[in-house]
Amino acid sequence: MGITFAGLMYIQVMYMKNMVTLRDEYFSQGVKRSLYERAVGYDAKDVKQVISTDKATGRQEVEKTEVTTKHIAPDTMAIMYWLNNRSMGEFSQRQEITLGGAVKTSPMEKLTEEELRALARMDGEQDGEE
Repeated sequence: MGITFAGLMYIQVMYMKNMVTLRDEYFSQGVKRSLYERAVGYDAKDVKQVISTDKATGRQEVEKTEVTTKHIAPDTMAIMYWLNNRSMGEFSQRQEITLGGAVKTSPMEKLTEEELRALARMDGEQDGEE
């Protein structure tokens, strides 16, 4: 029988991993299909049944069935979501702004702390004179 317990566990883990991947892909395809239908609109059948009850026996029977087809209009949010994710460069809502040029700084920035204190004292003396 050449298969060890560890080999059997490895095969089982790989099988489970493949099943999870397939399930995720299947789910993703369903969501994509539903989003697409919501974005472009779709037709839905509406079934109405009239049920009557026989008073003598108490059995219920379908008396009449009406099937109508309704068109569900496209949803603008689904359209925006679809376009943002499928055509990012063309329909992206994100804006990139590039700034250029020099930033002007204050001439006081280069002064030392002692020079700034001296200027403040001079300003205080001038305010006192007036």
